Amino acid sequence: TAQATTAQAATAQTSTVQAESAAAATTALMGNYDEVFDPVYYYTNYPDLQAAFGNDEAALLRHWLVFGINEGRKGNAEFDLTVYKNNYADLRDAFGENDLLYIQHYILAGKAEGRIAK
Repeated sequence: TAQATTAQAATAQTSTVQAESAAAATTALMGNYDEVFDPVYYYTNYPDLQAAFGNDEAALLRHWLVFGINEGRKGNAEFDLTVYKNNYADLRDAFGENDLLYIQHYILAGKAEGRIAK
C-alpha cells in the first residue's frame, strides 16, 4: 500500500541520516584521537580490515573504538593500551577495566606528563 511504502521510505531516510550523523561525528573526533590512532597504521597492520573498510579513516576509527580496543589491537605505533595500563597502578586504581578512560587520560594528560605507553 501507499502508506507502507511511505513508512518504509521514512524509515530508510531516518537510518541514512543517523548513519551520516555517526560518520560525521566520528570524522569530527578524528583529530582528538591523533595521539592514539593513526588510520594508515591501523589499515596497514591489520589486513583483515582492509577488505572490510578499505582506507575509510572514519570507519577504521569506529572499528578501533568499538571492537579493536577490546580485541587488543593497537591504534598506532606510539600507544599500546596494555603497556599503559600495566605501567601505572594509579591509573588502574582510578580506571579499572574502562579502556576508554585510559585512552582519554593519555590524550588529555598522560602524554604531556611523559607517561610511557609503548
